[in-house]
Amino acid sequence: MSSTTSRTTVLLALLLATALAGLQQAAASADPTAPVDAAHMRWRTSCKKMKEATRSVLNKVVWPTSMKIALSGVPPAEFSPKVNGRIVPVGTCQTNLGALEYLYRLAGPLDINDTTSARCVGVKERWMVCEQGKRQVAFEMLFQYVNPVLQQINSPVGATYNFSALGVFVFDRAGRICSYDYDLRRLGLVTDSALAPMVQLIGGPEKYAEQLVQGVCQASAAFCTGNITQYANQTDCETFLRSLPVSNFDNADQDNLSCRVLHAMLVPLRPAVHCSHIGKTGGSKCVPHPPNLLFTDDFSVCST
Repeated sequence: MSSTTSRTTVLLALLLATALAGLQQAAASADPTAPVDAAHMRWRTSCKKMKEATRSVLNKVVWPTSMKIALSGVPPAEFSPKVNGRIVPVGTCQTNLGALEYLYRLAGPLDINDTTSARCVGVKERWMVCEQGKRQVAFEMLFQYVNPVLQQINSPVGATYNFSALGVFVFDRAGRICSYDYDLRRLGLVTDSALAPMVQLIGGPEKYAEQLVQGVCQASAAFCTGNITQYANQTDCETFLRSLPVSNFDNADQDNLSCRVLHAMLVPLRPAVHCSHIGKTGGSKCVPHPPNLLFTDDFSVCST
């Protein structure tokens, strides 16, 4: 054998040995029985539990489960008693009852026999991740809604529509949700587009706005009485609400009619809390909120 052939043979042998060593190392690192760092294992377990809690809370938004939770007044066990957070553009809340109402009351009617109100009929997980070293779960979920009235009029755009929720749940050391911050993306645009055929059937935006006025005034007359009365009479209520900009649910935390429509849905659950929100002052909810609060308010940690 020539020296050139010998050198070639040795080189090939070295290359083969190196390749085999690399394959063995890769196989060892992929071996599910190989030792795992204890801290990483704890994080993986924690991440799994936080994801399970997140899914549990959001899957309960489906009606009528959401209705039962809202009427019970008992927040899900996944919530810390000190939970606070915000749902953009709906608003912020500082209690677990507030979280219950924003998540579940707005997901459908309070009457099981209701045949006209929109309700959530499905939840689809787009993605969900944990970040190592943090007790947080980030997610995107799709909430699918059906509006029975749109079904009845054979709406050309269909009777179903999706709301995309993009956000974060923060957990305390006990594994409970202590803070949250998520965005219902383009809530007003989605709602307006879905309801457009119904608005036209009613007679246009002005007549639709008048129906909204009557709905808020009815809620006020029925629940906001005694020392939580908001208006002197029906005429006072109608006159004030007609003076407001209607806006839409993209501005559901501002001083407008749409904000009061949203909070009129909450009034039956806790009139003492929500009546001021549909009144002339707007309480602390239907008032001007500067946009910089989106960047200065921090819900990435638990409140103390």
